[in-house]
This record gives sequence, C-alpha cells and structure tokens, in this order.
Amino acid sequence: TIELPTYVSEGVKISYASSNPSVITNEGLVIFPNEPTSVTLTATLTRGDATMEKTFTFVVNSGGSQNPSIINNPDLDSASFINGSYYEGLMKTNLDYMMSLDKERLLYNYRRIAGLSTNGATSYGAWISTESNGAGQFESHYIIALAKASQTMPNYRYKGESVLERLTYMVTELKKCQDAYAAKDPKNAGYLGGFSVENFTALEEGRNILSDGTTVWVPWYFNHKTLEALLDVYQYAASEELQVMAKEMLVKLANWSYMRMSNITDDVRTRVLQREYGGMGEVLFQIYGVTGNINHYTAAKYFEEKSFLDNTYKNVDLLTGLHSNTTIPK
Repeated sequence: TIELPTYVSEGVKISYASSNPSVITNEGLVIFPNEPTSVTLTATLTRGDATMEKTFTFVVNSGGSQNPSIINNPDLDSASFINGSYYEGLMKTNLDYMMSLDKERLLYNYRRIAGLSTNGATSYGAWISTESNGAGQFESHYIIALAKASQTMPNYRYKGESVLERLTYMVTELKKCQDAYAAKDPKNAGYLGGFSVENFTALEEGRNILSDGTTVWVPWYFNHKTLEALLDVYQYAASEELQVMAKEMLVKLANWSYMRMSNITDDVRTRVLQREYGGMGEVLFQIYGVTGNINHYTAAKYFEEKSFLDNTYKNVDLLTGLHSNTTIPK
C-alpha cells in the first residue's frame, strides 16, 4: 500500500485519481500485475475554492501480493495443554458447557430463514430468540471457540463426541442453509444468517420495524460475527476438508456483503453506518488478504465512516458519551 495523505497543513485536503485502478487504486492499494506497469496518480489539492494538481508516476513490477492479514500463519496447532493441569481443567469446563448445548436448537434460526426443516427443535431465548432478530452472534462465537479447540483439545470427548465432530456438523449444516437460501432468494445468494434479509432493507430505508412487527437490531454487527466465524474455521479447524468448505462459504458471504453495500448510494450507506456494525471493515480487509478479490477490499472501504475518521484526523474529540463497543472497531 502507498500511504496517501488526505490532509496537509492549513486545512488543505487531497484526493487522488489513478490512471489504472486495477493496479493502483485511488486509495493507494497496489495490486501486482502480471507484467511491469506504469501508473500515474493525480493528486488534487483543495482549499476553499482554490485547487492545484500534481502528478506522480510509478512503475509497479510483477509479482504476487503478500497476505497483509494478522491471521497469517498463526501456528495454533503448536499450542497444547498439559494433561491434568489447571488450564486444561478450565478448557474442559468450558467445553463441557459448550458441548452440552443442543446443536439443533443452535441451528434453529438459520434453518428457519433458509426454509429448511428445524428437526423439531425450538430456538434458544434472549438475544438469539426468533423475535429478537439477534441470532448469529452467540452461535458464531460458539463456532469460533470450537474451531480453535479442535486444534488445542483434540482428545477431548463429550459423551463420545469430539470437538471436531461437533464443529463439522455445525458448519456442514450451515452450508446447507446457505445453499438453500440461495435457491429460495436468488438475488441474495450467498447470505447466511439467523434473521431475515429484510433487516438490512429496513436499515437502508430508515425503518425500525419489520413487516412482521419485530424490531430491527444491528444486522451488520451480526453479519460480521458470521464472517469472522467462517474465517476462523478456515484458519483454525483441524480438518483440511472443513477449511475448504468454510472458505467457500466465506467467499459467498463476503460477495453478498459487497453486493449489498455496492448497490446503495453514498447517502444510504451513511445512514446504514449510523447503526452499530462491529468489525465489518476489519474482517473484510482480512478476507481480502485471503482471497485477493478487490471487491472484498472495496466492501471493507464502504465501512469506513469518513466523517468520523476525518474529524479524528483533525484531533477533534468525538468520543465522549459514545458507546465504546460501537466506536472502537471504527
């Protein structure tokens, strides 16, 4: 990445235009081409009514991009717990609780949204109840924990079931939900969630109430959790087959996220970003590090609140009274 300042002293703002955005984007991201390529960046400096342009020419050599993600090569498989140790005991206590949860109930809302049989199960309550429109957060953290424990606690069993077996069942069933939803609602193919897509539509339209009378909560926040869960299964699961499956699902949901945000106007995106969206930008940048798909990078940029970041750059304190869990990921 080329660091491109957007402000200089005395209130001068700078914007950039690339002659070849497929090699160097207007934001300075470098995508290595197949052969050396010359690219010109035009910087436009603006202060009030005054403008000035300056050009810079770069030659980008061919070569593969490096994965910029902090999740690259995490070596979790080298971590283990000494048999009978205090820390192994803590892990077993956590896993005993996790594995005691009914997997069919955890999958209930995903199957309900996908139009699949819920296998006679009912939803758990509270945040992940059918009425809350909050399904997906707890379940995603659950899957993340299983993915990591599949490496660090490979010998653990709960009533004969291993962590990897539980993880494999959960992800396989979620894939069925994602595939079924694509058939049910082709224009939203790739979506995976435990609440209706209408939540996103209502947020875009400025509505708080859905057609069924329930309240919109924070759909992009929960979507972030689903993306993070699939990313962590791809990265950590102690099964290559499961990693491949998770990556396929991850790419589909990331593509859907790009489609959803790219199909609305800047004004609508500004309205959408007024509602808590968690680490959508962060996880999409990480996914871009895995896929190299420029759409995933673009999707991440959509979640940058420019007015907030511009004022932060100017050392304007906007944080007093703000919800920290909403604000820190920005």
